[in-house]
Amino acid sequence: MHKRWISGAWGQWNDLGGIATSGPGATTFANRSRIMVFVRGTDGALWYRTWAP
Repeated sequence: MHKRWISGAWGQWNDLGGIATSGPGATTFANRSRIMVFVRGTDGALWYRTWAP
Protein backbone atom coordinates (compact mmCIF):
# COMPACT_ATOMS: atom_id res chain seq x y z
CA MET A 1 0.00 0.00 0.00
CA HIS A 2 1.13 3.54 -0.65
CA LYS A 3 -0.06 6.91 0.65
CA ARG A 4 1.24 10.36 -0.39
CA TRP A 5 1.71 13.59 1.51
CA ILE A 6 0.47 16.30 -0.89
CA SER A 7 0.39 20.01 -0.04
CA GLY A 8 0.08 19.44 3.69
CA ALA A 9 -2.47 16.60 3.59
CA TRP A 10 -2.37 12.83 3.18
CA GLY A 11 -3.78 11.46 -0.07
CA GLN A 12 -5.72 8.23 -0.57
CA TRP A 13 -4.24 4.76 -0.10
CA ASN A 14 -3.12 3.07 -3.35
CA ASP A 15 -2.63 -0.68 -3.69
CA LEU A 16 0.75 -1.39 -5.32
CA GLY A 17 -0.14 -5.05 -5.83
CA GLY A 18 1.68 -8.19 -4.77
CA ILE A 19 2.15 -9.89 -1.41
CA ALA A 20 5.06 -9.12 0.88
CA THR A 21 6.53 -11.94 2.99
CA SER A 22 8.76 -9.62 5.04
CA GLY A 23 8.50 -6.28 6.75
CA PRO A 24 9.62 -3.29 4.68
CA GLY A 25 13.09 -1.77 4.78
CA ALA A 26 13.76 1.77 3.56
CA THR A 27 16.73 3.94 2.70
CA THR A 28 17.51 7.22 0.95
CA PHE A 29 19.47 7.55 -2.29
CA ALA A 30 21.13 10.29 -4.36
CA ASN A 31 21.69 12.97 -1.72
CA ARG A 32 18.44 12.03 0.00
CA SER A 33 16.41 13.05 -3.05
CA ARG A 34 14.87 9.56 -3.37
CA ILE A 35 13.34 7.04 -0.99
CA MET A 36 13.68 3.33 -1.73
CA VAL A 37 11.52 0.73 0.05
CA PHE A 38 12.30 -3.00 -0.12
CA VAL A 39 10.28 -6.16 0.68
CA ARG A 40 10.63 -9.85 -0.09
CA GLY A 41 7.89 -11.32 -2.30
CA THR A 42 6.25 -14.75 -2.36
CA ASP A 43 8.71 -15.76 -5.11
CA GLY A 44 11.64 -15.15 -2.73
CA ALA A 45 12.83 -12.15 -4.76
CA LEU A 46 13.67 -8.76 -3.28
CA TRP A 47 11.25 -6.16 -4.68
CA TYR A 48 11.51 -2.39 -4.36
CA ARG A 49 9.81 0.89 -5.19
CA THR A 50 11.51 4.26 -5.53
CA TRP A 51 9.94 7.67 -4.91
CA ALA A 52 11.44 11.01 -5.92
CA PRO A 53 10.07 14.51 -5.34
